[in-house]
Amino acid sequence: MRWLLILGLLARAAAAEPQAPPPKVTRPTVSETGVCLVVPPLLPASPPTIAAPPCHRPSAAVAAKIKAAIEKRYTPQYERGKPEVTLGCDGLGPQIREIVLEAGEGHGGGLTLWRARRGTGASYDVHGIRFANRATPPRRPPLELAAGRVELPELEIARGALAATVREAAQPAPGDLGGTVITSRDFHVLVRLTDDNGRVLERTFTGYAGTTDQDRYIGLELALEALGGITAVAERGGPATEEDRRLFAERFAAAVPRFDDPLSWWVTERYIELARYVGSPPTLAGLLTRLPVTKPDRSKQDARANAIAAIAGITGWDARTSPSLEDAATRYLAACKPQ
Repeated sequence: MRWLLILGLLARAAAAEPQAPPPKVTRPTVSETGVCLVVPPLLPASPPTIAAPPCHRPSAAVAAKIKAAIEKRYTPQYERGKPEVTLGCDGLGPQIREIVLEAGEGHGGGLTLWRARRGTGASYDVHGIRFANRATPPRRPPLELAAGRVELPELEIARGALAATVREAAQPAPGDLGGTVITSRDFHVLVRLTDDNGRVLERTFTGYAGTTDQDRYIGLELALEALGGITAVAERGGPATEEDRRLFAERFAAAVPRFDDPLSWWVTERYIELARYVGSPPTLAGLLTRLPVTKPDRSKQDARANAIAAIAGITGWDARTSPSLEDAATRYLAACKPQ
């Protein structure tokens, strides 16, 4: 009887105690969970507004090498056409503080991102990120990281080649209408030089090799080759460092405005896939631009899938609760707000 009395008293006390309401289930938002704060992107520094430096030109010997290399690569549009190369001032001071390179091939190649900063003496400290296209087993993540120190004895060739202009000097023969040649070689290259005062010289090209754009990419390719010590730095092991993530965030932010250019579709794909491995909060804004897909497009659908995976990894919140990636994209677009 005593035990029955005790149990009855406990039951009445439990019934009298107010019950906690069930937990409120809401969609993630910045104010409620903070899982998807969109911080400003890390854009490369803008050049300061300062007086132009003295005109920096290559020496006569270097200029002759640059002209000869450009002329050798040039394909005339007219039978009597010849390249006319002019080497102007590069707009930079005597010392180069930082070099940024991007390079990739659209057909089966990868995409590489590099930053070289002047260290001690004539050396440059290099960090690199490679997208390695692993088409054959064993399947591994496409990310490779590189680091090292190099000297750049042909930096003057790179500077002169970037500042060079080329045009076709031609006196067409009667009936020679010329011809445009476009090859199947699809590539991307960017070279950015920054001097000690923050002045910048940058050139970039994405597209197909051919006769119409030679003035835009021949000098760029020559500059990239002259800086080949940077892109030859060996792979290193270990996880991505803060320097790696910052390099990627800056190059990613600079590339976002070109993501929808028709000739940049493969560059966009590789940037988005790399974000799965070296993405960080400053890349969220650019990743969100890949979520709306309004037309059937394999490239955009692949980029969306990788963007969703990257956002999930960066925020720690996986919105993929169903097989439909459109549902996850809708959730992220609703919940990810600017800080």
